Amino acid sequence: MLSHEQKIPKQRLHKADLLLARGAFNEAVKILEDLLVEEPDNPAALTALGIAFIEAGLHEKAVKALSRALVLSEGNAEAHEALGCAY
Repeated sequence: MLSHEQKIPKQRLHKADLLLARGAFNEAVKILEDLLVEEPDNPAALTALGIAFIEAGLHEKAVKALSRALVLSEGNAEAHEALGCAY
């Protein structure tokens, strides 16, 4: 069973994913950036942030976030795919 501290980042990631699906990119970016202040090496948050940046048209920021996600998690297929979209 997950501790309260472990659930909170997962809940915030889920909320950011829902915001992305609704097209609320700036809100998703804010949640993800706040999460990454606490967990800078969270590849899922970095991947989601990269996708949010792509959707917002901020491709350079997307490349940076997604590249970092791939350093932390080489096999992250979602980050690889999103990085291709960022270019």
